[in-house]
Amino acid sequence: MTKPKVFISHSTKNDPKGASILRGLMDFLRNDYDVLVDQDLDPGGPWRNTINFWTGHCDAAVMLVTSDSMASEFCKYEWSVLSFRHNLTVDGARFPLVPIFVGVEPNAFQSTPQRISDPGAIIYQDAESTHKKVAEFLGNVPRMDSPAQQHAAKLAKLLKEKVGRDDLLPGIARKMKVDLRGWGQIEDPWLNFALNLMAVGLQGALPGLSELTEHFNDWETMLVAIQLIASSWVDLACAEMLRLRAEDEDSENRLVGLNARRPETARIYVVRASGKLPRSEWQIPTWTIACVPAQFNGYNDDEFINEVQQELLEQLDPANRDVAKLAENLRYTTVDCNEQVILVLFSEGLTQKRLSQLRRRFPTVTYFLLSTNGDATLLRQQLSDDAVLRPELEHEHEENFWTSYYKATNHFRTKY
Repeated sequence: MTKPKVFISHSTKNDPKGASILRGLMDFLRNDYDVLVDQDLDPGGPWRNTINFWTGHCDAAVMLVTSDSMASEFCKYEWSVLSFRHNLTVDGARFPLVPIFVGVEPNAFQSTPQRISDPGAIIYQDAESTHKKVAEFLGNVPRMDSPAQQHAAKLAKLLKEKVGRDDLLPGIARKMKVDLRGWGQIEDPWLNFALNLMAVGLQGALPGLSELTEHFNDWETMLVAIQLIASSWVDLACAEMLRLRAEDEDSENRLVGLNARRPETARIYVVRASGKLPRSEWQIPTWTIACVPAQFNGYNDDEFINEVQQELLEQLDPANRDVAKLAENLRYTTVDCNEQVILVLFSEGLTQKRLSQLRRRFPTVTYFLLSTNGDATLLRQQLSDDAVLRPELEHEHEENFWTSYYKATNHFRTKY
């Protein structure tokens, strides 16, 4: 039986004291846990996928809170996701998360978006007492399928159906320079392989996908695999918050924002949030996405509302495009069929008056606001603070991701 997986979030490269504490903690935990530790992340590489794997696959986590880690973008990202998991209750259990404060006062942490405040927090004094408290806190770590496993299971099922022979997987993994005996070995070889594909991200998975081309007998199957791997770029916290907002029975809560610049970024977030297997180019069963281009915000109110209606009709009723029946179709889709309709809008130029008009006219729609300049400031002015998804995106990371995505799809499309 595999050991529980404990992830340690830290930033100790330039912190000798912190590095010493980290080594001692790792040595202490290794007898009873698989210890996952981030080492040498490349800021220009697919670090979001890697961190999403760590933070979404572990059974518990320790945050080594130092002045360096509080300034680290990697740690801020990790803490945002880990704190979200910690604040969720799943089957009556909470994800175990223990902060260890080293030379930092716990109250200095309360001004950050993560806002970790837990009776299990430890103020470091010495190794022996800290290790004892960590052991007491972790106790019997609850074993359950991790969010990363749940997401990877869809890819694992697809691979098993199309490839069929698990003896091929180790050779494919070697082509990707991936060790399938890595952290937290999963007994199911297909799930283990799928998790590793998602952990390396789309760019790292390209050699493996090339080996799988002969087993995927059509472009649609390859595209679904690409989209599933690509969607691991979206973190658990944002995906789960988006899902909760979209499925909320109170229409007042069906409003969410993200500082993304591209409408396709909204689409991949929705794919990850839906938990569904995409059918083709970002098409998801029971989830409909309509995107209104930013330039329509410059139209007058009537023209703008008309463009929104036309976009919704294009997605819901492309054959008839009957405006008179749009509200009825929306109600039937969202209420009677319990499906989700996501309307993607850009915040710049979108007045509160227009947004209010749309929400009154189409109350069962979830409104997903983006930012053309990638700045979340306007989003926070238009929405409640908890409606803005965190971790926020950095423009460079968003652009790099889509460059890799389109490079991959263009390459593999020519194979079919």
